[in-house]
Amino acid sequence: PIHIWNPSVRKFRTLPMSTNHNVKFRYIALQFGFHPGVNDYKVVRMLCVHKDNAFAVEVYSLSTDSWKMVEEHPLWLKCTWQNHRGTFYNGVAYHIIEKFPLFSIMSFDSGSEKFKEFIAPDAISCWSRLYIEVYKDQICLLYYLRLFHCEEEGMSQIEFWVLQEKRW
Repeated sequence: PIHIWNPSVRKFRTLPMSTNHNVKFRYIALQFGFHPGVNDYKVVRMLCVHKDNAFAVEVYSLSTDSWKMVEEHPLWLKCTWQNHRGTFYNGVAYHIIEKFPLFSIMSFDSGSEKFKEFIAPDAISCWSRLYIEVYKDQICLLYYLRLFHCEEEGMSQIEFWVLQEKRW
């Protein structure tokens, strides 16, 4: 089961079982946040199904206390997203997806249930050092570069990319 904890009132809610509770999956990503456009809290659950590497998305609405399966997915969206590399901001779930040798950012609006794709900068070559975050109300990519020829052992550099008007 999935639980939502509200520390300010010290209460939790157990979410109902989803329609996919019997599906065997390889990995899952869960994100929770508020969508101001629909005035509702949402849980976005993304699954990579074991059997055929299929992709599934379902959205839980706190106001209706129910799950809804998202039926339409773009053709470019496969089970290549990194389950630990995502964030939820302003009603939208963002995830890094790998399209070797490129990387993209997938966005999913939990209100309109629409997907978008933003190609990552060409300089990014390794997903394991790539993170997506929110900084000053903007979606950002953080790319960690380990510097091997520095005077100080283990020194790193961080490239910081900001998404503005659908471009980095």
